[in-house]
Amino acid sequence: MTGPRTLLIARPRAAWSRQLSRELGPTHELAATWTATSIPAALADVDDTTPDLVVVLQETPDQFSYGCIQQLLCAWPLARLVVCHGPWCHGDGRSRAAWPASVRVSHTAVATRLASERRLLCGIGDGLPWTAGRDEMAAAEFAEAAAAPDAFSFCVVSPDRAWSRSLSDQLEAIGGHATSLADNTPGTGIDLLLVDADPWDERALLRLAPLLKADARRSVLLLTNTPDAIPSSDIDAVLTGHPGLLRLEVRDKLVAAARPTELLAPMAIYAARRSA
Repeated sequence: MTGPRTLLIARPRAAWSRQLSRELGPTHELAATWTATSIPAALADVDDTTPDLVVVLQETPDQFSYGCIQQLLCAWPLARLVVCHGPWCHGDGRSRAAWPASVRVSHTAVATRLASERRLLCGIGDGLPWTAGRDEMAAAEFAEAAAAPDAFSFCVVSPDRAWSRSLSDQLEAIGGHATSLADNTPGTGIDLLLVDADPWDERALLRLAPLLKADARRSVLLLTNTPDAIPSSDIDAVLTGHPGLLRLEVRDKLVAAARPTELLAPMAIYAARRSA
């Protein structure tokens, strides 16, 4: 089976957009059939063919004009659309309405959206239309939470007790079992370790090391208010020093608390644990 015909519209400059452009095929299984740096260039390059999926990377507000956006929406009304925006565009949903609200997603949560779009294009599940209102978007998120996977164990490590308790409550509501590092049986690992990474400084790696046991095959999420402030070299250093990790990702702290299911969607812990 061939993959969906995917159009990538991007002019990668920031670290997150360059990384996503590189990983779109090998990591997200959505190899770009066409690439363009602007909407007019995309319309010209694709010509009379309709893409199955259009992925737009927006780094700054007003990077794409209202007129160009309307041209794209009118040209391919049946294509799936994902507009991934960077940290400078978090407020666009309140101050600008050029893109439909249902297609916008933060770059810190794009893995979940792309996985959902890939399943949808394979005929699995239902996707929201471009015209979906915020009530429909909220209902879809609730339905996703109701369909959470099997039980999993998690541990939240944070000096902020109120935030930690709030996040724990959210994860328990979707099938999680809270545990502590002290309760962890050597060799089994905790399914999901969530570490409050604020503040991230030169001593952060030293603070993180005791939490990552070499024999623990676990998924680790670093949660921070400034996900773009953690250097990729630090992440590479952690992965190199702890080869037993299933995955290590940086996520936005507030998004994690508001949408806990997005922490679970990319997890391969169930399949990995059962096939081990």
